[in-house]
Amino acid sequence: MLSTQSLSQKITLHYALAVFILALLSTSVYLAFSYLIAKNQASAAVINISGQQRMLSQRAALFASQLVLAKVPSEQERIRQSLANTIETMALNHQTLTQGNDALNIAAEHSDAIKRLYFGDSYLDARVKKYLNHLQSLLELNRPQLSSRNHHYLYIERQFTPLLIDLDRVVFQYQLEGEANVALIGQAEQALWLITLFILMLEVKFIFRPMKREVQEALIERDAYETRLQEDVEKKTRALKKANQKLNKLSNTDALTGLRNRRSLEHKLKQFYRGYLSHHQSYTLAIIDLDHFKQLNDRYGHKCGDQVLQHISDTFMNGLTSEDIIARYGGEEFVVLMPNCGIHSAQHKIEQLLAQIKQQPLQCEKQSIYISFSAGLAEAKHTRSEDEYDIFKQADQALYRAKKQGREQVKLQEFEALTLNESLQ
Repeated sequence: MLSTQSLSQKITLHYALAVFILALLSTSVYLAFSYLIAKNQASAAVINISGQQRMLSQRAALFASQLVLAKVPSEQERIRQSLANTIETMALNHQTLTQGNDALNIAAEHSDAIKRLYFGDSYLDARVKKYLNHLQSLLELNRPQLSSRNHHYLYIERQFTPLLIDLDRVVFQYQLEGEANVALIGQAEQALWLITLFILMLEVKFIFRPMKREVQEALIERDAYETRLQEDVEKKTRALKKANQKLNKLSNTDALTGLRNRRSLEHKLKQFYRGYLSHHQSYTLAIIDLDHFKQLNDRYGHKCGDQVLQHISDTFMNGLTSEDIIARYGGEEFVVLMPNCGIHSAQHKIEQLLAQIKQQPLQCEKQSIYISFSAGLAEAKHTRSEDEYDIFKQADQALYRAKKQGREQVKLQEFEALTLNESLQ
């Protein structure tokens, strides 16, 4: 199964790749638009300067005419200053348009159409420079030299209109190129939008979709792993529960006979005693001891002795009710707890078992083994009990009397016997 750390690393890698591509795309778009916008700004500046150049050529011609016709010296000086400023600005503009200007981000390179206008057959570059030279020469003439027949003035008058027409053509060409730049920006914007959409689709297909699939597969694997883990835990829990039940049964069961052992019997005896104290639920306890079992073991062997114990256990299990608690207390000694059973009914049960066992000898090693037992009974309500073992002591005393008086019989506790005698009297 893909570990959480590996999945996290993969997602991080995919995400970093997607972010890198988006950053690269954003940077490319930014640079492309910056270039196009700068180019458009330069184009706008060129259009503005070329339009200004056209206007300046008109103003220069006007100031030249006014300078020739001016009569008042002060007025003439004012016109000279205006013409000088116009010539200077026009010269700077012409230099910018033909050679570029770094401050205004106007490149020195020109389109073929602009080159043809400035440096082609129309010789606009040379004509503008010559026009400016004649203006400067006219500006430098003194008052007596200024006249309408001056060759500088005549050149300006003759070249003004053709120059204005060619400057109009330059302005128009710059406008066309500016519009082309605007259209190019629109096309670039559309192209970049399509490229961005295409790259995003590629990212979805090759980055985010595989990443989503890996996450889904990882989640499915995790769920499957958790399911397997849960099933394994449940399986082991059931096995542990079964083992605990088996262990509990082994710890509470006699291995040879399958009956309860001493530990289990004492636990039940405590329960019965608490029930008697709290709800007066009486019960009878019988202690049963096989007669002459040691001699039987010595004579027939331990294998037959074990078969005798198993035979006795089976007889008890079949002859008593499901409510009765039967236990092998140790060796050849058995104990029976009979809830809600008076001592006389219990005596009848045990005597029936004794008669049945005496009538059915056990066959072992091709020999018939006759078995009998002695038993002592005590009932809780006839016992002055200080703890759960008092009834056991009373039954054990009754068993002792049964053995002392010849075995193969069932005896009741002395307190019960006295009570019966008093009742009979």
